[in-house]
Amino acid sequence: MITMGRKNVIVIPARMDSVRLPGKPLADVNGKPLLRWTYDAAKKTKADYVIAASPDEEIEAYCAVESIPFQFTDEAISNGTLRCKQAMERAFGSEGIQPFWRIVNWQVDEPLVDPTYIDRMFDPCGAQIQTLVSANVETQGPSSVKVLVNDKWTSCHWFTRQHIPGAVYHCGVYSFDWITLMEICQFPSTTKSKLESLEQLTWLENGYDIVPIKMHTLPFSINIQEDLEVLRMLTK
Repeated sequence: MITMGRKNVIVIPARMDSVRLPGKPLADVNGKPLLRWTYDAAKKTKADYVIAASPDEEIEAYCAVESIPFQFTDEAISNGTLRCKQAMERAFGSEGIQPFWRIVNWQVDEPLVDPTYIDRMFDPCGAQIQTLVSANVETQGPSSVKVLVNDKWTSCHWFTRQHIPGAVYHCGVYSFDWITLMEICQFPSTTKSKLESLEQLTWLENGYDIVPIKMHTLPFSINIQEDLEVLRMLTK
């Protein structure tokens, strides 16, 4: 059990029963499943540990064959943030994690994120929560998640799936210090969070700051079958 020193940990929460794309983590993209794409990108960062976390035996079996560190998590867990917390506790023991450890939640939806942006998330500069956003003004439809940031790009005001003038695109990768991760996992979902199906609204409504990290371009995300086909073309 590790008890000393600052550590940076990436957790890749994954489950096979994705509503919009069942089997997503092990979906093949030019010979590698999305989980492997994400893990390989994560290994290019300055993370001390990269761990996959899932309730699924198929994912456990794949990780065993590929020598990817893995933690079993409960089936009943409702989101990736809770899965990250449980994976951390099972990997290191709740008493083995120091408050200043930094944890990144990097899901297989975002296999093309530039690892250098993740390294910036390991330098929190006092931020409780950080997330990636694009520098481009939102122009697409309501299915993508958008975020309103302040003029100095130091704080996220709100997240939404609706069209709001001046909003920018959100990339669903987060970092937390361990204390903040434990705290936000205790909150019940707020009404607005349920309406938008965006858990980060619960954090904002409970008084937590979310600091944006500006990306030059938004990486291609995987949500539906058609996205897989595009990714296969992009990565040939």
